[in-house]
Amino acid sequence: MKILGFIPARGGSKTIPLKNLHKIFNKPLIQYTIESALQSKIFYKIIVSSDHKKILNFTKKFKKISSLKRPKNISGDAASTDSALEHTLNQLAKNKDIKPEYICIIEPTAPLISALSLKKLKNFLKKK
Repeated sequence: MKILGFIPARGGSKTIPLKNLHKIFNKPLIQYTIESALQSKIFYKIIVSSDHKKILNFTKKFKKISSLKRPKNISGDAASTDSALEHTLNQLAKNKDIKPEYICIIEPTAPLISALSLKKLKNFLKKK
C-alpha cells in the first residue's frame, strides 16, 4: 500500500507570519506533524510543500522528508490545499515517482495528530 504523506505549509499568514515555524513548547509547530508522520512509518514518501525558504530549509533537518517549492501563483491567501497537492502530484509524475494509492494530508496546524492515529488510518484503509 503506497500512502503519500502531504504536509502543506505556506509561509504567508496574515495573522501569524510563518506560523508553521512558530514555537510551541520550544519546538516549531510543523515539527510535531513531521515527527508523527515519521514515527508512524506508514508513508512511502512524506512531502512538505511550501513557498517559503525558511520552512523548506527547516525540513532539511529530517532526512526522510522531501520538500517541494510551491509556486507563488498557488501560495497566496486564496490558494487551496488542492492546488498545492495537484502541483506536488504533477512534480511526482514528472520525476516518474511512484504514484500513490492514497494521500494523507497532514496539516502542520494540527500538532496533536499522533503516529498512532496515522497507523490506525492505514489499518482502516487495509479493511477497504
